[in-house]
Amino acid sequence: MFTEAFTMGYVFGSNAKHIEAEETNGWTWPSDWPHLPDPQPNQVTMLVRITQYELEDYARQPLSMMYAEYSMCPDDVVYDYGDGVVETYGEMQSSHRHFYTTTGYYVVTITSNTRQYYRQNDYRGALCRGYMAIKFGANIKIDKYVEPPRPQPTTQYIKFFGDAIYGTMRDGEFSNYFCLSKVDCIKKPTSLPYSCFSGCVSLRDINDFVTDLITVPNKCFYNCANLREINLPATTTIGDEAFCYCYGLNKCVANVATSVNDSAFYMCVTLSEIDMPSLNSVGESAFAQDYALKRVTYANGCVFGYKAFNDCYNLYPIPT
Repeated sequence: MFTEAFTMGYVFGSNAKHIEAEETNGWTWPSDWPHLPDPQPNQVTMLVRITQYELEDYARQPLSMMYAEYSMCPDDVVYDYGDGVVETYGEMQSSHRHFYTTTGYYVVTITSNTRQYYRQNDYRGALCRGYMAIKFGANIKIDKYVEPPRPQPTTQYIKFFGDAIYGTMRDGEFSNYFCLSKVDCIKKPTSLPYSCFSGCVSLRDINDFVTDLITVPNKCFYNCANLREINLPATTTIGDEAFCYCYGLNKCVANVATSVNDSAFYMCVTLSEIDMPSLNSVGESAFAQDYALKRVTYANGCVFGYKAFNDCYNLYPIPT
């Protein structure tokens, strides 16, 4: 029996078809992955890869490939597992399991007819705690009435097709998705929750995603060590530790930003340039230990917090 091992992504809908590599704004869709179709407004689509593995000793029964939950959803939810099996779940049937019998790639489509609440899959078992790509339909929301899932360490790509989901995200919704390299969207968020993408150490490019973001919340991109350049054209406030420990970051442009809060860019050791001509308030240790920092642009009369530029050895003179 083959059970769940890696979920390489998911799409709600049709069968998987292999295509050539897709370039997605700085992240390349692997050429050996099947295509993940775009979802309808009330769908989520996922690409799943199944491999064989030995069950842990403590697991006396086979574990499911997928353990997904829709809650508070009185209408029918339809699962197309991509292996020819289509199942409908109604009220009081929100938790279920599905087994695959052969290894390979599968495109999974989940359709919710009215409520459109989506409970992220909480995978149970060795080697089966993640998926590689997810596309959320325009009307999909995250269900706040269930416990959040464990981090999905293999997810590389997420795309949002609407803005309904942003207001339902919980604090740390996608934190510690260690392989997440690209976040894409059709409608851009103006706000995000606390620590939303913290610990996403593989995240490379967020510029298209954050174009309309008014405030970067506390710890939003904390320890996103692979970010390189950030442009925040609409952002007025950068929260506490928002980009703390972004070791690979080398430039940040935020033309209308007026405040950078405590430790916002702490320990961004390769950050060499800050361009914020409207900046008038800098918090404590905001740029501390940014050893490569050489140039900072800010507004006249800007107020700097305690040790705002501590150990910025290449910056002279130190703003005070």
